[in-house]
Amino acid sequence: MKKIDELNEKIKAKNSTSQASIKLPILTSTSEELSNEVGSLTSASNNEGQGKYIGAATGSNFAKMFLNQMHIQKLDELDHLSNLDLSINDYSNVSFFSHSCATLPPYNIAKLAVNNYVNFIHIFYPILNIKDLLSSLNHIYTNPSGLDYHEKYIIFMVIAIGLEKGDLDSTLSTYYNQFKPIEFYNTAQRYLHRLLSNRTLETLQELLLLVVWMTSINIFKDDNGDLWYLGRYVMSLAIELNLHKIPSSNKYLSEYNKELRNRLFWSTYILERSNAVKFGRGLSIRKNDIQINYPKFMNDDIIDDSSFYSYNRINLVPCLISIDLYEIYTLLLETIYISRTKGSKPKISDEEIFQYKIKIQDLITKTLERIDKDVNNSLFCYHELKIKTLIASIILNRPSPSFLSPDLRSLLTCKDNCMQCLDSFKYLIHTNWRSSPSNLHDLVNISLTMIFCCWKTEVNSDLLKSFSSDIIIIMTDVIKFFPSFIKFKNLYIVVSSIIIRGFEKNQMSLGMDNTNLSENLLTKTNNNKNDNNDNGNNNNDNDNNNDNNSNTFIPNNIATTPQQAIDIFSDVPSPLQQMKANMMMHNMNLVDTNQIPARGKNKRSYNESGLRSPAISPLTTTQIQFQMAHYPMKYSEAQNLQQQIP
Repeated sequence: MKKIDELNEKIKAKNSTSQASIKLPILTSTSEELSNEVGSLTSASNNEGQGKYIGAATGSNFAKMFLNQMHIQKLDELDHLSNLDLSINDYSNVSFFSHSCATLPPYNIAKLAVNNYVNFIHIFYPILNIKDLLSSLNHIYTNPSGLDYHEKYIIFMVIAIGLEKGDLDSTLSTYYNQFKPIEFYNTAQRYLHRLLSNRTLETLQELLLLVVWMTSINIFKDDNGDLWYLGRYVMSLAIELNLHKIPSSNKYLSEYNKELRNRLFWSTYILERSNAVKFGRGLSIRKNDIQINYPKFMNDDIIDDSSFYSYNRINLVPCLISIDLYEIYTLLLETIYISRTKGSKPKISDEEIFQYKIKIQDLITKTLERIDKDVNNSLFCYHELKIKTLIASIILNRPSPSFLSPDLRSLLTCKDNCMQCLDSFKYLIHTNWRSSPSNLHDLVNISLTMIFCCWKTEVNSDLLKSFSSDIIIIMTDVIKFFPSFIKFKNLYIVVSSIIIRGFEKNQMSLGMDNTNLSENLLTKTNNNKNDNNDNGNNNNDNDNNNDNNSNTFIPNNIATTPQQAIDIFSDVPSPLQQMKANMMMHNMNLVDTNQIPARGKNKRSYNESGLRSPAISPLTTTQIQFQMAHYPMKYSEAQNLQQQIP
């Protein structure tokens, strides 16, 4: 209880901190620090100077290995373009920090929030009874004095979460002078401190809604891991309430109470597991310690309301799939990503780990088939579940502690998974879907893995260019909600540009056809090196030297020691410096110097001439570096630019 009180005090202190008083840390970005950010999309350091554990499964180790191979050791050149500006925009534009509270909105807005909650949240986490929720909503507008603190807390938290998920809903555009979701959350917290002294099912409901909220708004800073600690506390409370077992008094409980207990435990399970996966940390309970049944459909779940369009079509199917999906993640963490400290012997043999990999891949395949069968592909949850399942396959098949140098089949599987994830993201951004911090983590995982797989399995840049064109549009859309994500968009542009230039340089020097390495690599022989040397004999000595350097780009055995990018791009001693110089030169050609205000205002204006929307412009190697909508820029500049693009 002491821990949750401390958490509540931190939340209260944060909400009471005005934007002007927030002191932003100066970020230093070595490859290791940025890798930690890639791993959990949280800052690797914090204001109190305390570190945090970030597990290998988050992607931090993979990013560190990849960036080191790419000869990207220092990222200060990139950071200074955006860090301060981005950090400020995180607080001002997204409005996650506010101490003001909100009163009840008009009924139609509150009903919209409840609809969003049921359609987007309840199907994954059945924390509340829908009929009870709708009844409380009606009473708070007709007889508010008849509601207790618990019911009022529930209503304001549901409104906050629902409005956050429905940020793009066209109905909200008619809601003038509206309060922000954070302000409804602040109102709810006024009731929470009166309720936490109890340890009941209602307390668990209250804390689960708090975890859902924090999961929706927690991005680059995690308050020293409070989200993970809160998840562990909630699971501890569920175990203390004996929700994971069938109680001795079970025969005296009503069917409603039995099902409520089951649903609360499994909601806790999914949220706790998702946090463990996010941070790569330990798990609180094993599946074989759980004795209760999965959630099931009840008569109270029948809601004759067309506004619950997603819920009425799938009910709790996403919740049931999520339970099994996070069990796959659990198996992944406890086998493929077990600690392999140098000089120590792992608890599981290499042969056992290989068998686990086959088993996990089979489970992932069956889960994908289940999603296709049980969930309509026009629903948001279909694509969200598919992305989460494909991410599990990506984590399984990319370089990991157990498979430092994956074989060709694994890399091709990774590449295919990344393309499927991209298709789902493309579908989602063309709807009123609202991205979440979890999606940011997924985007970084997908994008860096795709670059790595193309680097290892392709001989030309066509696929990577096509992928980059789409993923950058998606990242640009995400930045509207989470401005600091521009750092990772910039990182993607830098790394993919280097690889694309390397592909094209090798094609020019070797005269290669546009064939796919992944189709021919298995039948290649070691004669490739001799053939390349013979071709080089027709050129002068300088050409021979270039050919020899280029040959290192095509691996004879894809499962051997990873290539060193410094050998491939020896003419690029500092990729970021060269790229920055090119961008600055390009800026000078596009900026109307008469319109540039004082430097201290951190704003610039650009001419419209030559600008095209990234959604319709093809992406070439030159454009990925120089196109106005694609090169790294400050968020404030991007906002100005967005207003000028027709």
